[in-house]
Amino acid sequence: MISQVKTRKEIADQYGVDVKTLIKWCEKEGVQLEKRSRLLPKVVKEIYERLGSPEFNRNSR
Repeated sequence: MISQVKTRKEIADQYGVDVKTLIKWCEKEGVQLEKRSRLLPKVVKEIYERLGSPEFNRNSR
């Protein structure tokens, strides 16, 4: 799950939110998103660690 490159849109969809909301959550949690459209696995892992698993946190923030 975490060993893949993913887009911001893919991750936002997993959490059931808009990309802008995902970006705001990441900023609030101190996750530095890269400028590129695809996020490297280490950034994807950090997002999941800080925001929690998307399956358990859908629309709960």
